[in-house]
Amino acid sequence: MTHFAIKGCETRILVWLFWVLALLVFIHMTAGPGYQADSPTPLLGVVTHDPKAGPLFPWQARYRWKKYALAKYRTWRRAYRRAKRAALLARLALSGVMTMAQVVE
Repeated sequence: MTHFAIKGCETRILVWLFWVLALLVFIHMTAGPGYQADSPTPLLGVVTHDPKAGPLFPWQARYRWKKYALAKYRTWRRAYRRAKRAALLARLALSGVMTMAQVVE
């Protein structure tokens, strides 16, 4: 991790020049004389995936079921807590501990 706040001005200028040079090389590669937008061959450095060959990352699950299960569980817990709090407030209101203004609030 670089901390540009403590680096000199020359370092920052060199970093920016490096990125401009990288950008120019990338633009030159794609806009060269052999490049055509509708060419059948892909560009160098571009990775494509054929779904017929199998999953791109076979160690990952195909569906994110844990994410959806956790969302459903959190929704259920939120509703349960709300119902429990409403029941507690109703019990307090019926026992006369709370005034009507506190119940409405």
